[in-house]
Amino acid sequence: MMWRLIAASVLLRETVLALAPAPRREILPRHLQCSSMLQHQTPREAARVWKQLGGKAQFRGDVTCCSLDKVGSIIDYAKLVLDFKANTMEQQREFANEVARSISLSTSQSACQPILASIIRSRAEALTEKALPFGHKGIALQHAVVRSTLRLHCLLPRSAKSRHEASNQEWRMTRKLADILEALSSAAGAVLDQDQAARRDVDEALERCFQLPFVATLAGASFAPADRDMHMHDLTYPFRRAVGSVRTWHVWVDRFSLTLSRFLAKLGYQLKIWTAGLDQNFLQGAGSQLFWGSKDWLLNSASQMWRWPNHPEPAPGLQCPDCFPHCLARQFPNSSFLQPLTAAGSVQDAALSDTCNAEQMAANSQVTASKSRFAIVLLISNRTGIQTLETAWQGAVDLLEASEGLEILFLEDSVRQPWETAVRPVFSGGLLRRCRWWLRSRSGGAAHSQRLGVVWRRHQVTLTNLEAAAAHIRLRTEHPESMLVLLDVRGAGGQGNPTEADAAEINRVTALLKTVQYQMRPGERKRVAASVPGLHQVHLQPLVKLQDQLRHPGLEATLQELGPYLEFHRRAIKMLQEDPAGKGRLVRSLVYVCNPFTLCGGHGDRTNGILSAFVLALLTSRAFFIDFDSPLPLNLLLQPRRFEDLGSFVLDWRIQGFGALGAGGHSFYLDDRVAFQEDVAWLVQDPAKVLQVSMNHREIGALLAHPLLADRAEELGLRRWPYLYARLWDVLFEPTPLLQARLETAAEHLKLYDDQDSSSSLSTSDARRPQAVLPWISAPENGRESAGFLAIHFRAGNESARLWWDPGRHHISSLPDFLACAALAESELGLLPTTRWFLSVDTMSALEVPEVRELRRTGKVVVLDEGWNLAHVDRSHVNLGLQGFTDSYVAYLLLASARAIVLSRSYFGETAAEIGAVPHAYFAEGCVRTDLHGS
Repeated sequence: MMWRLIAASVLLRETVLALAPAPRREILPRHLQCSSMLQHQTPREAARVWKQLGGKAQFRGDVTCCSLDKVGSIIDYAKLVLDFKANTMEQQREFANEVARSISLSTSQSACQPILASIIRSRAEALTEKALPFGHKGIALQHAVVRSTLRLHCLLPRSAKSRHEASNQEWRMTRKLADILEALSSAAGAVLDQDQAARRDVDEALERCFQLPFVATLAGASFAPADRDMHMHDLTYPFRRAVGSVRTWHVWVDRFSLTLSRFLAKLGYQLKIWTAGLDQNFLQGAGSQLFWGSKDWLLNSASQMWRWPNHPEPAPGLQCPDCFPHCLARQFPNSSFLQPLTAAGSVQDAALSDTCNAEQMAANSQVTASKSRFAIVLLISNRTGIQTLETAWQGAVDLLEASEGLEILFLEDSVRQPWETAVRPVFSGGLLRRCRWWLRSRSGGAAHSQRLGVVWRRHQVTLTNLEAAAAHIRLRTEHPESMLVLLDVRGAGGQGNPTEADAAEINRVTALLKTVQYQMRPGERKRVAASVPGLHQVHLQPLVKLQDQLRHPGLEATLQELGPYLEFHRRAIKMLQEDPAGKGRLVRSLVYVCNPFTLCGGHGDRTNGILSAFVLALLTSRAFFIDFDSPLPLNLLLQPRRFEDLGSFVLDWRIQGFGALGAGGHSFYLDDRVAFQEDVAWLVQDPAKVLQVSMNHREIGALLAHPLLADRAEELGLRRWPYLYARLWDVLFEPTPLLQARLETAAEHLKLYDDQDSSSSLSTSDARRPQAVLPWISAPENGRESAGFLAIHFRAGNESARLWWDPGRHHISSLPDFLACAALAESELGLLPTTRWFLSVDTMSALEVPEVRELRRTGKVVVLDEGWNLAHVDRSHVNLGLQGFTDSYVAYLLLASARAIVLSRSYFGETAAEIGAVPHAYFAEGCVRTDLHGS
């Protein structure tokens, strides 16, 4: 009997609890509510805050936890962003209605007309009847939630009941927002279902009616819409922070104004694309391939494997470090970095004149420079003091003059804050001019055993400075006492008059140079005691091993190192395909987002954003996807990388239809490195199954160094990867047949194939001349080395104003410096005089520069001119962006395919060089060799 009474009591208690109302959750956690905070403002400040937040009677007007500035900043930002979103959304209504009217009035008798009309009509209806009204309701609720959360954060409730009522009101509004997000997800799913049904049910003969951008949106994984609980988590998580800063509300406003407008933005932009495809520009010619080509152009099923990079790894160091700069100075008299070589009494002696004839230059450029027995690397930085640098320079010159078989390399590092981006070499240009003058003044045009050079290290996240230095040193392997010594003279001094700290640094550098001088004595090359600070020594065999490790290991090695993650990603894809609403909901994913009506950045920014997001996915064990449809779907031009068997993808990053719309929160970090770095822990700890991130900066360093991710980064060994960008890109991408065909057309147009230009003044009948093999062509069976080509990327920036707005980068008048740098690189690297220079520019006015016109006349410089479209993928008008979408990727991959590259102040060329593992890079300002082994 007793156990029955106990059982009845338990049952009654469980029934009462089940029938009782569930405890209400709060969007603003208790620790961010004013009632739990200790700091209060003055009554006068409180009254003004209370009034700005609506003067609600539930709250006291004599005490506040916020300043008026804080409240004003949040409300003003919310109004600015949300009103802009609302106006932008409303503008799409008129466009959708106009498209719908045009479709209804069409008298076309084409068999494709009903299919196209159905696709366009479904989007116009979804935009006006679902996306727009739901979006407006959501925006209005966002305004209300901002004020309600601020009231709880900034004001004291008059009673516990008042606080409870305010929390309930806030929670009800948040639930309404969640319902709207769910409705938008459902509407997007309905449009996708219609698209898939239309494609599935159509007769095979009418397949051609579907535009390629439409077909591309149907490829890849599909995410099940989030349920209400998931949406509630996404809505409340931005407030799960230790403090309620202004940016907490800014993040929340951005996060959901994007989510609420994203469906409408995609619909409106798709209407623009589908209707643009009917324009004459895209119905014929090269543009027609982008819209009306065969569906087979979206996936490469050919037996030929994309191999990249295709150039042989170069030996460390330069072939000819001081080849004919005086001759180049005469060829390019306006070059700023060659001017010292034409100064009176320097290199214009008659003894040097004979070395400038074409035959002598061609013969000597193929002579491999002698290797050194001893190498000294002087590691400097932007913080090295001027006097310290002078001491290092003089010490280096003294050692060179007193030694034989010595190589000295100045390696400039960049010491910077984690959020700094626009870093340029401070001392390298000036040092390089001094190096070239010193070498020419002592060689008299003859070969010599001393070597003196400068390299700027662009990125420092992966590889050590010693590893970066080793990539540029040539030691004699047959000499057992050969060694490399690195002296760290970066210091922390200023660049003005020497202070006491500078004096101490000068003394330290002097002592280091004396230690090295002792080490160089015959029979005295002993290992330096580890107690000598700032001095690192590597003997021959460890150095050779280190240099071998710096070579690009190829795709197979990368796949092996990422094997467990890639297997996890394949399992995730299978779950999403087979059971999206069941097991698919368990998949932890991260989606890089670049959608219409929000900025994504140009090619370089997008590469930085995609690869940074990919690293975040690797380090947090999330499957990785890319939602990229601005200005067109990415998988029109780039497809997932295939395995060697050509039958499956390494990592399928494609995502269907409307992306992960409604499947997770969206964090936006465009041009905001500080915010991203502050949010890394917040992102990593988010339990949401799907994270969506928009970003455009390189954040590899912040991710690898973060305490929550460092162990995983060490496990994967990413800090030790040479060519990290190239290897990550190679895992993700290869060109689609559509892009590959355009690349091959470009190669023919530019005459990058040897046999394409038998009549050119650059052609030769020498059968031993290497072929120009490009990365999308398999290596020649005859085993001849690839000659390749040299690339020059010139970005003026503000000269593109007629086509798109862009900040100024390089004045047109500086273009001769780029050409002179290309000539110097060609001679230093021992490239053939017949090597072509591909010039990529952002303004056609660059082609009118006299030096460019002359080099084009001779066939030396080749460009994509008539018939090729210039466009910025983020800033060009829609029509121009669509026309230039393919050709901008052609230019990007051509730069990535070069044997050597001259870089401008632009991530377009820089990231292209990185993803292609271009063997030799020069920064045009000063023509400074640039190390890109590290990322």
